[in-house]
Amino acid sequence: MEGSFPSFEAVPEAVSFRQLSHLLQNAAADGPVAGEANEQQLLELERLLEAYARLGRTVLDQLEQQSGELQGNRTAQQLMALGALGAHIRLGLHALAASRA
Repeated sequence: MEGSFPSFEAVPEAVSFRQLSHLLQNAAADGPVAGEANEQQLLELERLLEAYARLGRTVLDQLEQQSGELQGNRTAQQLMALGALGAHIRLGLHALAASRA
């Protein structure tokens, strides 16, 4: 399953509003998912999403618990990068929750 995901270099740094609008217009209507993916693949995806949620929450908890130690050992740029990482994890967790609602 790992081979089916794009490499890190293939992931864009940003997505424009125009690209998001195009994706929305071409998305399937809400309802049952038209299925080429079999049930085993869907179960594997759900397992991975749950693991992502657990790991994301763990990383956020550790960032919060270690914030004092991090400030003493990191540069301002590194701290901003960790803050951005935390923000992206939170966004991912919110998106995951929205996808399940």
